[in-house]
Amino acid sequence: DRLSEKLYRSRRDAVAARRDADRLQAHLNDSQASRAVLAAGVAALTEELGSARRRAQAAVITSGRPFVDPWVGLVLALALLGLAVTLAIRRRGGRIAIPDTPEELVRRDEMERRSLNR
Repeated sequence: DRLSEKLYRSRRDAVAARRDADRLQAHLNDSQASRAVLAAGVAALTEELGSARRRAQAAVITSGRPFVDPWVGLVLALALLGLAVTLAIRRRGGRIAIPDTPEELVRRDEMERRSLNR
């Protein structure tokens, strides 16, 4: 009887550990995806700023007046960055929060187990 109880507990602990590992991996994947989206937005913004400046300089040199206002490119780049951030937030469930630490995940699982054992 004690052996079966120990076996049951070890299996339950193994399942809980696997669930914790899966949660941490999913959180890591979400964080990496969010960072990639933000990095792409920053790269696009930097590129757009550089090209807007070059276009403005070329337009001023050739005609004395810019063909397209250089601020248009900046506004568009900022709008794209805002869109990237909004999409990253929506992918995370519409919340901006400090990521859960492993200790918080373990504490939350213990609270869930206690509530299920009642």
